[in-house]
Amino acid sequence: MHGQASSIEVFDINYEGNDTYPPLVLNGFIYSRSISFVERIFGTKKTEIYLNRDELRRDEIRIQRFYQRRGFPNAKVKAQINEVSGKDAVKISFVVDEGQAQIIGAFKLEIDASSSDSLLITSNSSFQSALRKHSYREGKRYENILETEVQLALTEPLKRIGFPFATLKIAKNFSADSLKLEITAELNSGKRSRITQFDVSGATSLTKEYVLREASIKKDSYFDKRTISNAQRELFGHHLIRFATIGVEEGDSDSTVHVQINLREQALRTLQLTGGIGVEETIRGQVVWTHRNVFKKAHQFNVESALSFIEQRFSLSYLIPWMFNTRSSLVISPFAQNLIEPSFALLRGGVNNTFIYRTSRNFTSTLAYNVTRNQESLQNRNSFLPDSIQSFDISSVNAGFLYNKGYVKDQNGWVIRGGAEVSGLLLGATFPFEKMNIDVRHYKPAPWRGGQLAFKSEIGLLLSTVAQDSLPRNIRFFLGGTSSVRGWNRQRLGPKEAVFEGERFLSFIPRGGRSMMAFSVELRQDVPFFIKGFGLATFLDGGNIWSGDFDLANEPIRLGTGVGVRYESPIGPLRIDFGYKINPSDADRGIVDGIRYQDSNRWAIHFSLGQAF
Repeated sequence: MHGQASSIEVFDINYEGNDTYPPLVLNGFIYSRSISFVERIFGTKKTEIYLNRDELRRDEIRIQRFYQRRGFPNAKVKAQINEVSGKDAVKISFVVDEGQAQIIGAFKLEIDASSSDSLLITSNSSFQSALRKHSYREGKRYENILETEVQLALTEPLKRIGFPFATLKIAKNFSADSLKLEITAELNSGKRSRITQFDVSGATSLTKEYVLREASIKKDSYFDKRTISNAQRELFGHHLIRFATIGVEEGDSDSTVHVQINLREQALRTLQLTGGIGVEETIRGQVVWTHRNVFKKAHQFNVESALSFIEQRFSLSYLIPWMFNTRSSLVISPFAQNLIEPSFALLRGGVNNTFIYRTSRNFTSTLAYNVTRNQESLQNRNSFLPDSIQSFDISSVNAGFLYNKGYVKDQNGWVIRGGAEVSGLLLGATFPFEKMNIDVRHYKPAPWRGGQLAFKSEIGLLLSTVAQDSLPRNIRFFLGGTSSVRGWNRQRLGPKEAVFEGERFLSFIPRGGRSMMAFSVELRQDVPFFIKGFGLATFLDGGNIWSGDFDLANEPIRLGTGVGVRYESPIGPLRIDFGYKINPSDADRGIVDGIRYQDSNRWAIHFSLGQAF
């Protein structure tokens, strides 16, 4: 229950004397806040932006306690209210007297373990590193909120070399003026323990032996917390397991432990229907039927059908989740596809065979062998042209990788993917080629609340002895569209072919190319006080396609910019972007050999479900 608020707005909040912590940090611990620019525009105001003297006094205490818990025992805070001339508003200044900081004069560590265990612990490189880096080292400022962090830092290395029940007790001895203290830490290792027993509960279609094989925990091995964590991750990532937890309890003797695995399985068979809308696909739908335990070997079989105005696809897939170990799997997927792009239509069928290996939780590599039969027809071309329809075979080996750190969990991190494809191996191909690409994305929080900066860059190169005009278009690179360089519609950025019927101009057809470069920079801002789940974005995109090698001198990077609206709907993030071409080419402006054949439109509207990247 908050105190009585007035009708006086808080125009601004600032701080004086806060040498250690910036306003951005302190603002996160107080109730009061100033009215934002967006709130002024839309007139949407929360009670926190009105002066509340009761909460203001509590804010003084909140900031004071913030400092005291972080090593400033004598910190004092006083709020000053200053009226804004000509407005029914005030400015609040928090005057902070940090006082002197508490300093750690000495840190003593006592290890309660046998001589052999003590030697094992102190010689461990991870434990030595923790001793050098923990937050209670001599000369550091004492912060009592870091006690749990220090306990974890010094016991975690022990839990990786067989001491599951290691504990650390911290005692503090303050000096007379409370500004210097001595810390004594007592580390009790407990007995070094081996895993002697496994208990599995919750498995219905999976056997205990299969679960233990998937967990990869060996009996009679020394306890290692990393092994337990990896086992839980492996089980949780299995397609047949909904969730899994692994606990540890003392065993029959003080040097043994029992591992308890509790899991819940997914439904053996499911039918999933999804859909979406967008400017490019107009409407899309997908139906997937899944069997997760074929032949009672935990193999997965999918039947999938996808339908949109761009693509119609039917595929089967068979997943073998264990090839050589829990990190390796194989997917065999025959498919049939009809693809309708702005410059070509493609009818193809084939089989994709993909071997997947997860080197670590952040890195996955793939090796695929794909065989397809293709029939490609060029769009908006006169039917008598000899290359209006071409049939060709492709057999190719494709090696790829994916590095993902942090983004999925907290929208802050890296996503890097790349690949190299070589056609004509084993079964041969109508058009031999080598194709390489890499895509790098980085996400980081903005230095203000509710903001995020997103960056993307990609580059691709296609090598082939086949002439450019003969190379199938579905092999070439294209750019432009909702999730590409905005301002240009789907595949419309890059080289174009002007199509005439006699002297009558028909249209520009994208030609694609052999080299590609693109980037995007986007600032995303949550605006929840306007509508819950509402957000805004501004972006700068750039890129181009070249028929041959990269040629920035003759064909520069094309730039697009704009703004967008985001809404976190129950079915996913809705996105509307308004893109503007900054430096369109002559073809983008409807010009051929100096003659304008069609009106130029520098704007493009992009609407879809999901973020741009």
